[in-house]
Amino acid sequence: IKRGRVWFYEAPEVEYDLEIIPQAPAGQDRTTLWRTGNLTKVQANLSNANIFTAEFLVNHLHAPHAGLSALVPFQSTTNQRGSVYVSTLKDQHYFKGGTLLETGFAVDDFTGRQRRYGNQPFFITPEGPQGSYYASTFGSARRFQGITNVYLPPVQWHGRHQFWVGGDLNRITYHRSFHRTPVCIVGNNADLANTDCSSPDLLREVTFTPVARATNANLQGSLYVQDRWTPRDHLLIEAGLRSDWDEIIRRPSLAPRATATYAFGSNADTKLTAGVGLFYLATDLDLVSRPRTGT
Repeated sequence: IKRGRVWFYEAPEVEYDLEIIPQAPAGQDRTTLWRTGNLTKVQANLSNANIFTAEFLVNHLHAPHAGLSALVPFQSTTNQRGSVYVSTLKDQHYFKGGTLLETGFAVDDFTGRQRRYGNQPFFITPEGPQGSYYASTFGSARRFQGITNVYLPPVQWHGRHQFWVGGDLNRITYHRSFHRTPVCIVGNNADLANTDCSSPDLLREVTFTPVARATNANLQGSLYVQDRWTPRDHLLIEAGLRSDWDEIIRRPSLAPRATATYAFGSNADTKLTAGVGLFYLATDLDLVSRPRTGT
């Protein structure tokens, strides 16, 4: 955009898939998938000590007859759509003396939808499924995230130390909804044209909460510190400590980590690395929401 100061990067892509099922009837023997995406990135050198970047990523997917196979007929497939949007802003500022301050903000948005075709009952037969699929679903999730990292200038003490401290704050929202109809399991002799889940041909019926919705939110915060220590040539030791907290668990978790790397030979062409650490999984909002997604 401006030589030596401002650049842009653009990367569009398109994918088209066609799957043909020879065993299916003509006109109902193929399914398609469309996926489109684009990444846009802009970097600006505001000064010799200040770099600013902005990115926007988008992806869309559409599979109109997902699940079609030799055993799953056209009517029993689902119409699936999904989209992802990711926006980021990041600023890096170098101070005199060697300190680097990095701050950033991002928004991620995910949605997914699955819809059934028609309103026929859904049958499971010895030859496979028949009728309209039993469930239509919708899900969405959004994350707002801010980060701050400070890379301190190296210090000498029994070798060279490079310290890094930082933190991040996340606000996450999560929503899922389900619309389900009964599943009818029938035997070999059932006449599906005259059968529903109340007919004598029924062997078993599976019922669900017809409509179920679940919404959850969480606030997460993290602090961390790390030291890259080079006590001698060919030896690197990294030690760190991380603490996480969120409003669902409501107690801090301390996670220490340490690694050591030793390079052999004058050219350092062989390295041996060992490490140990304690890692906590982030709170799973899908798991927390599951009691409200129906029975």
